[in-house]
Amino acid sequence: MKYVVKAAMAVALLPSAFLMPPAVLAQSGSKASSADSEKLVCRKVAETGSLVKKTKVCLTRAQWSRSSENHQKYGEELQDGLRTRPCIEPPCT
Repeated sequence: MKYVVKAAMAVALLPSAFLMPPAVLAQSGSKASSADSEKLVCRKVAETGSLVKKTKVCLTRAQWSRSSENHQKYGEELQDGLRTRPCIEPPCT
């Protein structure tokens, strides 16, 4: 069950990485000075609602790393919010 929840969240959160412009991703986080983190990496990402259509997205390694950290943090906050919801109706477990 835990795997299914994590997989569903990953699919739901993935498109939001591509809504942020690369400039925003580059500004947030620490500035990497190594040439390796400045290397452009392109990935094909499945579009939401389609099993076939893919979009090519190119970001630097630092931007991919920052995007991954943001998604991880958002997912954890989402899970924590679901676990700590107050009981609204009487049969609470």
